[in-house]
Amino acid sequence: MEEKVKARIVIDDRIRHGKPIIKGTRITVDEVLGALIGGMNYEEIEREYGIEKEDILAVIEYTASFVRDKEIRPLGKMQKYREIFNQIETTLREESSLSTELFDSHFGEFKNYENQSLSDDEYFSKMVNCCQLW
Repeated sequence: MEEKVKARIVIDDRIRHGKPIIKGTRITVDEVLGALIGGMNYEEIEREYGIEKEDILAVIEYTASFVRDKEIRPLGKMQKYREIFNQIETTLREESSLSTELFDSHFGEFKNYENQSLSDDEYFSKMVNCCQLW
């Protein structure tokens, strides 16, 4: 992360439950993002929260750092994991003492991710979490 972001965005467990904040304030990164998403412009945010344009830019840069250099692709292209998951589902279905309805509800939760764009790591994590129910 760039030095200018590190100089403006800090995490302190004693402030706002450890959420990332703008240094010297109690204004969280997600509050500023919410204002931007809500349609406020920089000047409005500066007045509303008492911060500078550079703080807003640091919030955007901080947030962007979480997706930069990540490979994200539609779930439909991740056949390898889907095939593994289908094998696990078949095996667990055969071995499970759960009713079909209960079993389907747990696996249905996982299948809700089919139309989302997730990285391989995120998809695999969802699959593992679902399987840990068993």
